[in-house]
Amino acid sequence: LNLDLLFEPFPLFPACAGYCIGILCRIGVPMHFCLGIATLVLVNTGSSIIGCFVHRHQAIVGVESRLKFNQKIASIIRYIFLIVTSISVFAWVFLNPHDKEKVDRALEKSSVNLTWIKDRGSYIYIERTAEIYLI
Repeated sequence: LNLDLLFEPFPLFPACAGYCIGILCRIGVPMHFCLGIATLVLVNTGSSIIGCFVHRHQAIVGVESRLKFNQKIASIIRYIFLIVTSISVFAWVFLNPHDKEKVDRALEKSSVNLTWIKDRGSYIYIERTAEIYLI
């Protein structure tokens, strides 16, 4: 629902750019909010899958095994992971200033001609910096 209907992203590789044509993008939701929602959904899906593997592992591990977790500790770790990942996504969405003029200037001076994405709907372009490579 999120990726196929609401967001419908089109990443542009190798450039760190993309645009979307989904329902959220058509009604004017900024691209970094759409990316935040999609990232949150995918991260929570991944953590749920990991949680299923850990639960299955704990179900078949013997009671006396060193690999057996305390149920309270396993729940605390799961909730801490979900909280930390959710806070990091929200921090990126709400604390990262998304300046449309800055993005347009970066598109204009880019070595690759990507100015055509302005006509496709909501778009984003992130300049490749040392921080981006680190992330």
